[in-house]
Amino acid sequence: MSEAFYRERLYPLQDEVLTVVGKTGSSFYLTGGTAVSRFMLNHRYSDDLDFFLNRSDRFRQEVEVQIEQLRSCGEVNLSFRSEDFMRIFLTRNEVQLKLEFVNDVKFRVGLPVRRESGFLIDTWQNILSNKITALSRNAAKDFADVLFLALNYSFNWEEMINSAKEKDAWVAEHEVANMLLGFDVKNLAEVSFAQHIPVTKITHDYFRILARDAFNGFDNSLVGKVI
Repeated sequence: MSEAFYRERLYPLQDEVLTVVGKTGSSFYLTGGTAVSRFMLNHRYSDDLDFFLNRSDRFRQEVEVQIEQLRSCGEVNLSFRSEDFMRIFLTRNEVQLKLEFVNDVKFRVGLPVRRESGFLIDTWQNILSNKITALSRNAAKDFADVLFLALNYSFNWEEMINSAKEKDAWVAEHEVANMLLGFDVKNLAEVSFAQHIPVTKITHDYFRILARDAFNGFDNSLVGKVI
């Protein structure tokens, strides 16, 4: 997708959805790639909206409220539904937006913050811990997000991995390090980076450093580095 598509068509629809969600006073908070890319780092473009709760008994009721309100934004179609997950597609003027609602594990890092437009947004720390657990799906965008979070924020890898362990059983220092070390930077071609990001300068050395820090539980040594 072109930058113009995101700026002129998809992002305005995302903004309208976020405003509608905010007006409901919902406890759902925006997290994932769109939260970190649009509202924190501006390093890439992101297509979907991910809304989480944490082990809420009212998950189903909260989702139903959102679906009813979102009909004002366009045509709503249910794609998949389970006890703790729902995926819908919102379509307007040939623009399709995927929204996922998740009743996540109870553990989280920090508390969501309410934005001026009313919706709640996740903390970068909680997003990073989720991104670590997501490395197992081998999506280039998750590796890119981990890298750019490390370039922009100070944290300790032991603490961050311990947080990720609370969410997913596969997480261990050596497993995370192996995934980071084994990432092929050629796969970054799959990521829709913002035009100002010098993608060709992202070498495997960055992921080697991430792997070293993760394995040893070091303080993040990439913070402040410029690609």
